[in-house]
Amino acid sequence: MRKKKLTLLLLIFFLFFPSMLFSDIFPLAHVLDFLEFSGSSMLYQIWQPDWPFYIAPDAFRVNYGEVKSITISGDVLGAGTEEETEIVFRFNSRFQAEEFPFLLNNEIVRISVNYSHEEPFHIEEMHIAASSSTWELSFLEYRNSYPYLIRVFREGFWYFVSFGRGVSGLLETWYDEEGNPLAVFGYSLINISGSFRINQIYNYFSGGTERQYHYNSYNLVSFLFSPDGIYDILYYREGLPRYWDRQPFNFDDEWMGLYSFQWDGEDNLVRVHGGNTDHRYEYVFDERGNWIERRETRMILMNGLLIPQSGNVLTRILEYEGD
Repeated sequence: MRKKKLTLLLLIFFLFFPSMLFSDIFPLAHVLDFLEFSGSSMLYQIWQPDWPFYIAPDAFRVNYGEVKSITISGDVLGAGTEEETEIVFRFNSRFQAEEFPFLLNNEIVRISVNYSHEEPFHIEEMHIAASSSTWELSFLEYRNSYPYLIRVFREGFWYFVSFGRGVSGLLETWYDEEGNPLAVFGYSLINISGSFRINQIYNYFSGGTERQYHYNSYNLVSFLFSPDGIYDILYYREGLPRYWDRQPFNFDDEWMGLYSFQWDGEDNLVRVHGGNTDHRYEYVFDERGNWIERRETRMILMNGLLIPQSGNVLTRILEYEGD
C-alpha cells in the first residue's frame, strides 16, 4: 500500500513538475532524423542553421573526393579562448555516420553509434557525451525498420523509450524503470522529395511546440524554431547559403542578426558580412583541392572605419576513402 502511494506521488510529481528532475530528457527522434540524413554521400545536408556561428556551412563540405572522416580543430565554438575544441564526423564503409556532433540542450555534444553487422544494419548502441553527463542507449527492438524500444542509462538511472509510428506522425514516450511516464514528444512528418522529415516536435508534458522546421526542395532546413531561438536561411544553390538570419533567445550570443555569405568559384566561403563585422577567409588546401586550414580576418567597424583584426584559425584533417 505504501509503495502504491509513493508511486502515485511520484507520478503526480512527474506529470506536473517533470522539468525539475528530468530537464535534460530530449526528443530522441530528432537525433535519429539528423543521423538518417547525415551520411557521407549527403555532406551538404549536415550543417544546421542553429549551430554556433563558427561551425560554418562549409565546415563538413568536401568539394573533391570521398571522405571517411572529417576532424575540425581550433576555437570551433567561438569561445574566444586558446583552448582547442575538436569535432569529428566519421563514417563507416556503408556511408553511415559513426561519430558526429549534435546540438543537444544548447550544447554541441559528441555522439557515437554502433551498427549491426548484418542487413538491414540497424543501430545497436548509441553513446552521447555531453559536458555534464553521458547517455548510453541500447536499441532493443525494431518494428517496420524503425526503433520501437530503447533502453537508456545515465548517471545511475535507467530509462526506457518507446516509439509509435504512423504515416504522418510519430509518438515518443520516455519511462522510468518502474514504467512511469516522464516525457512524451509528438512529431509531425512531412514528405520532402520522397523522404519523410520532422516538421514539428510537440512536448505533451510542457504543452508547447518544442521545435518547428521548414525545408527547401533540396531537403535542407530553411527555417527553424527551437527553444534556443529562431533561424532563417536562404540558399542560392544546393547547400550554399546566401543569407542567414540568427535570432537566438540567449542575448549573450554576440552573433545575432542577419548575415550574408560570399562564395568563390570553387564553393569555398570567402566572406561573411553582418552586424558590425565583416569576416574574410583565407585557405590552405590539400592536394585534392579541399581546405585543411582556414584563417579569419575580422574587419571591425570603429568610428566609421573598418579595422582589420586577426580572427579564428581552424584546421581540418580529412581521411579519404581508399587511403
